[in-house]
Amino acid sequence: MDVKLTSEEGDVLLEVLQQREHSLLDKISHVKKDASRKALQKKETLLEHIIQKVEVEMAEEETFSDLWW
Repeated sequence: MDVKLTSEEGDVLLEVLQQREHSLLDKISHVKKDASRKALQKKETLLEHIIQKVEVEMAEEETFSDLWW
């Protein structure tokens, strides 16, 4: 899947994803049941991978635009 975002949209997306990750980490720390904790940890891991991909794309976009200015 490819999604093209403006730099402003990328910034907002990254901010929202990071807020969601923080929220998940908070939930994980308060969950008592192992099954629930593992499910949340899996979501957090996936979310972290998504955040990393967005950060890489944004860094590449900045590097590319620097070449043209």
